[in-house]
Amino acid sequence: MKKEDFTKEDKKFMGMALHLAEKGKGTVSPNPMVGAVIVKDNIFISGGFHAKAGFNHAEINAIENAKKKIGYKLPEGLKMYVTLEPCSIYGRTPPCADSLISNKFSEIIISILDPNPKINGQGFIKLKQAGLNVRTGLLEEQAKKLNEIFFTNIIKKRPFICAKTASTLDGNLAARTGDSKWITDEKSRMLVQKLRFEYGCVLTGINTVIKDNPFYTLENHLTAI
Repeated sequence: MKKEDFTKEDKKFMGMALHLAEKGKGTVSPNPMVGAVIVKDNIFISGGFHAKAGFNHAEINAIENAKKKIGYKLPEGLKMYVTLEPCSIYGRTPPCADSLISNKFSEIIISILDPNPKINGQGFIKLKQAGLNVRTGLLEEQAKKLNEIFFTNIIKKRPFICAKTASTLDGNLAARTGDSKWITDEKSRMLVQKLRFEYGCVLTGINTVIKDNPFYTLENHLTAI
């Protein structure tokens, strides 16, 4: 695909879509986080994001929000910015590409193509063949970073692993006797809880379980580290 030229306004609206996508962190797995923004003549109309697997995708939520704002029959000439290629297959929801076509969008700007081999490039092609102006590659690296867990799962066919450790400046985790108390502050412990919310499982060593009997729930944000 050719390298596209994007305007300052294009970057602004895709940035908004990426910000919306982040709202799905921790709740959309195994799906990717996706955000969408609809504009007309460089004026923001509505936005949407994918909130939970099995529920509406970002594009559909953005369309529904636009209809609530400007009426059920959307005007022609709308442009959508979406952080991931619209799906072209039936899963737990219908293909988003079909909805974009039926609602007569004039242009779709996609940050990055979906690496899922069932979709990869097919949503792009479907929109193109329907006569929509489709461009891709805007803030692509940011979109890929946002969904690094999803991209790793699909492309490398393995889990994305985040390693967390806490130690003193001299490299210790506990006193020589084995006695241990938090060596991190509350801000660090809150960050760990945030990470736990974003990942599908937590793995720890048996000695930590035996000696510390730590909580692995979100209710106790002062979990021992």
